[in-house]
Amino acid sequence: MFYSYKLRLNFKDKLCNFNCCSMHRDLNMKNDWFISTKTDDDIKLRLFCFPYAGGNSSTYATWLNALPKHVEIIMIQPPGRTTRMFEAPFDNMEALVADLLNSIVDLLDKPYAFFGHSLGSRVAYELVCQLQAKHFALPECLIASASSAPHLPREAEMAWDKSDEVFIESLKTLGGTPSEFFEYEELVKMSLPMLRADFKISELHRAQAITLPCQVHVLSGTEDDNISHENVVAWQAISDKKITVNYINGGHFYIDQNSKDVLSVVSPIIDNLIANIIVDAVC
Repeated sequence: MFYSYKLRLNFKDKLCNFNCCSMHRDLNMKNDWFISTKTDDDIKLRLFCFPYAGGNSSTYATWLNALPKHVEIIMIQPPGRTTRMFEAPFDNMEALVADLLNSIVDLLDKPYAFFGHSLGSRVAYELVCQLQAKHFALPECLIASASSAPHLPREAEMAWDKSDEVFIESLKTLGGTPSEFFEYEELVKMSLPMLRADFKISELHRAQAITLPCQVHVLSGTEDDNISHENVVAWQAISDKKITVNYINGGHFYIDQNSKDVLSVVSPIIDNLIANIIVDAVC
């Protein structure tokens, strides 16, 4: 759920730990929500990847060459971070999803899937709900990682509205943020509005349990003490298909610390989707 910059010595690197600008291609969109490098015209599937609270698209940079060549990975880049550092972040789910919805519809001309980690899972779910309500093409599947089912009430104490000192201490306690980050007071100060906004969404938003007609795959950490097995399997309430559940070695941030095992689960899902898409095209 938390800030993922892998800090280096130079301040520009701390703002963007990989060259997002060089990875961005023109997706004919009106904003910078999306980052992708794929130029292959023979794309069979688009995989949209949503970051966790305080995170950014760099979480998925290592995935770019790890999935089949016919998959276009499109990394979601919300405002308030890295290449969008000086844009105001969203602090409520409805506004965030509405803006993202307006931008994403032109990219739904091919089969696609959603992957989200922590808050990213819940943003992806809300986006699917809105796409369904407005009768757009729906994803082939939603892969929800490191999140309780979105309609469940929050159990942990709120952090977003605490003083800077208390909020920063909660970040340190919860983990996921490199310790070096806190050594740079200016960077911390610049990042606090985005972090608070993300945490506000994460901590206050509760979804309605709307049943979706797409497959849902759920991932969770073996050492993530904040998400019970009951809360994981509760994702079944929002899908009319049997969900799958896989556990990844690690805590809440296995997405950063154990990406190899995450990809070992995600890759077969994507391979199966592509195989079905090819079969459907032939038929």
